[in-house]
Amino acid sequence: MEMKIMCFLIEYIKSIIVLMNFHIIDYKKYSQILFGIVALLSMLGCEKTPSPETVVRKWLNFRSAGECNEALKFEREPLPTTQELIVPDCDPYESNIVSLFCTVMEETAECTCIESRRNSGEKKYVYDLKKIDGKWKLTGGF
Repeated sequence: MEMKIMCFLIEYIKSIIVLMNFHIIDYKKYSQILFGIVALLSMLGCEKTPSPETVVRKWLNFRSAGECNEALKFEREPLPTTQELIVPDCDPYESNIVSLFCTVMEETAECTCIESRRNSGEKKYVYDLKKIDGKWKLTGGF
């Protein structure tokens, strides 16, 4: 919630600066104050959380490249059962995402992915995600 407020403030101040550039607001009077506030808030961070689609794409790219330690970063922690399944079977494979669509329901998401693999053709996979500490993590479906 705090991050959303900070991001809103940054966008609000940016719009004020745009109005100042059109001389709707006195530029000389407020420019240094607003610039300082924007710089401060930007340094504190207004990082946008990657979407569930982005998380699934990155996870699949790491998995297909055989980089399972990197893929594990996109899974909820700790996840010993998944690690046991993934680490021994982490051979690279040729894969292409045909389509990916996620339905977000506040703190959870369900992503439906059609993936084309060289040896097995197209298959449909459903991935479950949950927002944990502000980041989307895969929780099931793999």
